[in-house]
Amino acid sequence: MASWGSAGPEVSWGFRELEVGGKCDLVAEVVSIAGDSVLVVLFPGNQRAQILGVVTVPGDCCSMSIFDATLMEKGGTPTFLVDDPEDVLFHGL
Repeated sequence: MASWGSAGPEVSWGFRELEVGGKCDLVAEVVSIAGDSVLVVLFPGNQRAQILGVVTVPGDCCSMSIFDATLMEKGGTPTFLVDDPEDVLFHGL
């Protein structure tokens, strides 16, 4: 037994096992914004990805948490769709 109790269930980070059309939660650093497309770097792992959809990123946002993002494209630059703006939390410095 660990000194702080149970370590809990194993956590699987990332979307590598996710099929196209599947949903996942993401944490990402904002790299670039172009219209309804946001280029990000995912945590952990430093994988670049694209976020599409109803995301209006505030100017002071440096990172974001996204819930229930749909994987649209897996090869090359992974692309995720956000269809509800309430599924995104924006974080400043």
